Amino acid sequence: ATEDGAQQRAAAVEIDKAAAAGLPTAIYVLGLMAESGAGGVAPDPRAAAQHYRRAAQKGIRAAQTRWGQALLEGRGVERNAVEGGTWLRRSANAGDADAAALVGDLYA
Repeated sequence: ATEDGAQQRAAAVEIDKAAAAGLPTAIYVLGLMAESGAGGVAPDPRAAAQHYRRAAQKGIRAAQTRWGQALLEGRGVERNAVEGGTWLRRSANAGDADAAALVGDLYA
């Protein structure tokens, strides 16, 4: 178990470096890690939301979906249903099935 923890921390360092270099997928993965508490850190919804926002702005569809959800639910960020719906529609229009389902739920 200790070896797994060391490997997770080493992976987190590499992902952090890639995110610092501006790689959108790495920024999104940092959001996932912050949301779940992976890599030996406590869950941090505020950090997760900010990573999702940055990755969403760089065109990562899954990040657009998660950022939209965060805005809709006020998870780690001030609730903004209008902006959240906009991000979900943007992701759905780009082909994200999860976002499309959420957009359908908004109007059900």
